[in-house]
Amino acid sequence: MKHRGKPSKRLTRKITLTDRGFLFVSAVFMFFFALTMSISFSYLLFPEGVQALHEPTPREYLAINCAENNCDLDLLNAIVFCESTWRMVKNRGSSAYGYFQIIDGTEATTPQFKEGLRKFDHYTNIDMGLYLYETRGSNPWNESRNCWQFEYWAEKNAAVDPKCIGLGCGG
Repeated sequence: MKHRGKPSKRLTRKITLTDRGFLFVSAVFMFFFALTMSISFSYLLFPEGVQALHEPTPREYLAINCAENNCDLDLLNAIVFCESTWRMVKNRGSSAYGYFQIIDGTEATTPQFKEGLRKFDHYTNIDMGLYLYETRGSNPWNESRNCWQFEYWAEKNAAVDPKCIGLGCGG
């Protein structure tokens, strides 16, 4: 038998605040469940784990490259801190740019530039800085030597003798 007339109250009931709360909680639960499942599934696809997908931060990238090439990480960290405080910034008074504040003329001498890469990329800037350090030592950053020598010696000697900060005593 067909129902005629007005539908019953049960069929036309409005969604109440309690129903909305339940729907919201259900949606949040489903989102986190799907996220958990996708992360779990990624472990099957990538045996190294999700960390294999993680791109290193610029500081990590410098540390990894220094470990591979036996460069002085403390000195390079001090140089970058004094040049840019670990920010990809342009110098207002010159063409210097990036963590290592590489100027256009110096950039043009790097193999990265010859490959078509520019100093404006985070990792390329670090690669250029490492190349310059390997080929020229700390000379490209002599203008800021007073700053990074202080930072470098403070880092190296503070644990040994706090009186040596900035003086370069010790080793």
